[in-house]
Amino acid sequence: MRPWNEWLIVWGYDISQPPPVVDEAAAKGIVRSLLGLPELDVEITGTSLWGNNELYATHLQKGRVFCAGDAIHRHPPSNGLGSNTSIQDSYNLAWKLAAVLARPGRPEPARDLLRRAGPGREADRGAGQQVQPGVRQFFEVLGLTEAETEEEMRAAIEERKANTPRGAAKRAALVKAMELKDYEFNAHGVEMGAVL
Repeated sequence: MRPWNEWLIVWGYDISQPPPVVDEAAAKGIVRSLLGLPELDVEITGTSLWGNNELYATHLQKGRVFCAGDAIHRHPPSNGLGSNTSIQDSYNLAWKLAAVLARPGRPEPARDLLRRAGPGREADRGAGQQVQPGVRQFFEVLGLTEAETEEEMRAAIEERKANTPRGAAKRAALVKAMELKDYEFNAHGVEMGAVL
């Protein structure tokens, strides 16, 4: 078995502030801080800023041009929704085009089908509703939503280790939050078969 020697680290920032500049030095600092290893030798292979999107096109057709997949919606990269919704959109468009072509003498009712949004739009909404509460739940469980300083955040996170009723309650709540994220990260394909 090949050892794991490359990792992806996701780090958040305050979106009410301008996006940070994450150069190599900043990225190394983030990795070392998150791992609690200030002397760790780190090689950064790339950085990027990413925002959680819940966007979809309201029109899927202009004349003889039809759009599907990532061209018409963006959503969190959960449940394999990128490829799944692209396949769904293509299938959705194919059967609607077939219905239009099968009714050359009565095109208007069939063409109304083409105006309807495909499964990608519903998946976009579902993903946003699924991902955001899961992330928010972690912050709430860890006590980060009430913390105002970095020191308060660290103390709130450390409290989960305490051999106290509050520590036990925090650990139990974290298990529930992890179960929600487990579904999100390990349910690839759940969106398949939803053709609208």
